[in-house]
Formats: sequence, C-alpha cells, structure tokens
Amino acid sequence: MLRNLCLLGLFATVLGARHSSYGWVFKVDDYGLKYAHMSTIETLPNNGLAHACQASATKEGAPDQSIWFQVGTVTQSKAAFGRAKVVVSASSGLPVWGPVLHFYQGVLYLFYSDSGPWWSQNHLVGGDIKLIKSLDLGKSWGNASTILAFNGGGQYDGAAKVTANKLAVLPNGEWALPFWQETPKASTEHGQLGAWNNGSCAGVLLSSDHGESWTPHGCIGNHYLIENTVAPIDSSGTVLMLGRSGGSPLYSSISRDFGRSWTPSAPTTLPNPTRKCSCMPALTSRSCLPTTRVHMAASHLHWRNQRMVERNGQQQ
Repeated sequence: MLRNLCLLGLFATVLGARHSSYGWVFKVDDYGLKYAHMSTIETLPNNGLAHACQASATKEGAPDQSIWFQVGTVTQSKAAFGRAKVVVSASSGLPVWGPVLHFYQGVLYLFYSDSGPWWSQNHLVGGDIKLIKSLDLGKSWGNASTILAFNGGGQYDGAAKVTANKLAVLPNGEWALPFWQETPKASTEHGQLGAWNNGSCAGVLLSSDHGESWTPHGCIGNHYLIENTVAPIDSSGTVLMLGRSGGSPLYSSISRDFGRSWTPSAPTTLPNPTRKCSCMPALTSRSCLPTTRVHMAASHLHWRNQRMVERNGQQQ
C-alpha cells in the first residue's frame, strides 16, 4: 500500500533544465486516502504541469478507485501543485485505472481504463480504454469515448485492457499508446512468473490523426508483460517496448515498422523494479528526431541514476 505518492527528479527533467529536483505532488493523507498509484505527468504551456493518478480511500481496485487530477507550475526547477480533484469517478462501484496524460495543440488528453461487469465476476484489472479531452487545461472535460473495448474483436476480444505509460510520438507523426490486456484466468494467477493465459498480451494503439481514431497493433503474449512503455529508436520505424514481467528482469520487444508488428518478448539484463518504468528517446537539438539512445527511469531503491537501455542498436 502506498501511503504517499511522489514524483522524484521529474520536474526539472520534463522542462529540460540542467539540474533535476524533486518534491511532493500528491499526498494521500491530504485527501483522506490510503492508496495512490499509476502516476502520470505532462508539461503544459507557461511552465505548467498536469498530474493524474488513480487513488482510493482503502486499497487498489476498491469500488471508490477514481482518477484524481491537478495542475502545477515550475519556477527555477521548483514545482508547486494545486489541490487535486476527481475527474473520473468510479461508476456503480467499479474502479477506473491507469491514467495517461498527453498535451497537443491546446488539447489535454486523458486516457484511462474503465471496469465493466466482468470486474465483479473475475476482478480483472482494467476494462475498456477510454479517452476524455480538456480544452481549458483541465478545468473542464468532455464526454468519454471508448478507443478499445473489453470485447475489441479478434485477438482483442474478451480481455481487460489497461493503460499505464505515456504515449510516444513516432518520427512518422503517429501516436503510439502502449497497453496490455489480461484474460480472467491470467488475472487469477497475477504475479506469478510467466503467468500468462491465451489471449493475454501487450500491444499499442496507433493513431495517425492526433487521437481522433485508434487501431490496436501487436499482441505479444509469449511471456507475462505488463505496464509496458515504448520509445522510438530511430527515424526509420524501430520502436522499443519494455515491460514488467513477474519476478524476472524487464522484458523487451522490438518493432521495425512503426509499431505495427512486434517480436516475441525477451529478457533483458535490466532488473525488474516491481513498479512501472518509463523509457523515452533522447532528442537531438537540430533535427528533433530520436537518437539511438533511450533513457529509462524507474522507481527502485537500487537505481540511483538513469541507465542506458540501448545504444547504436546494441542492448546495454
């Protein structure tokens, strides 16, 4: 159980400052809560930041688990956040999961997963992946639209979908939102090494029209793979995916066609932090295209600094 939720070393990093700093973003005690998880942060105009997380008064997956949201500002590598509010409530005693924020051309996007009737039957994490938008930096939000349903058809049918990590903007301009899905049997074995039932897999949602429409691609199901994160490696379509997997090291998969197909997942030499990890491309100042370096951050007592994941096509 997480008594307090914080983001460390992130404020200055997201604004490109030379020196990072850390501070509290959201404390559960300030809101009479006992659980918070799946934190996401996004930059806004005029040195602004937006933050969201899933939180509950009792525990993960409780009937009151909702999406909380707040905005803040950064001045000289110091961040100050205002009071958080619930922007997506648990409906009919069914929890909501995995907020992901993204800002583009005046629109703030909030992706999340909404439980359905299958929650009370199987206690699956996630459900339908939904999207709401704000045109006023989070002051108000539009109606939710479903971009990938629990019964999404074909290999995406009959499995609860979950989002956890930020979408990646690929060099071809497309958006890639990572997700994973779990079937009822996989959920009952959750946490065991390699516990992965047929139909459970990880993939990405791709959009070529800045979030107006989405298509799922990939169903990497050869090994337990959750809370996946993606980042472009080069400008020719190579994309790296990393994910947590049971008690083993982090697993990786590679796409060579801008996220449309993926290799089977394989173990890396990176330790599994047992928490969500995030990777992002290092950008060149001239071309704004990804270099061959990918940086990754994770919450882990033994990880003090960033670690190089791949360089010049070679795993580090």
